[in-house]
Amino acid sequence: MKHCLAALPLAAVIAAAHLTAQTPPMAVQSSAGFAPIAPLIEAAVARHELPGAVVLAGRGDAIVYHAAFGQRAVRPAPEAMTEDA
Repeated sequence: MKHCLAALPLAAVIAAAHLTAQTPPMAVQSSAGFAPIAPLIEAAVARHELPGAVVLAGRGDAIVYHAAFGQRAVRPAPEAMTEDA
């Protein structure tokens, strides 16, 4: 299980690079376009598919979306995920 969780960030980077290579640039004015992310991550946490996640999206030098979900630790005591995790 530990190896699966360690592979998630790498998989996200690879997927983002793949999408960037195939998707033409789009203008991002606000984080409103990222609204569908929160319910997806929260549902995965509720289904116990992952304890938590930090989602960070950037465009150029700007951070356009940054949010933390779920728990960063579940044992020995639950600890909330933070954006700097």
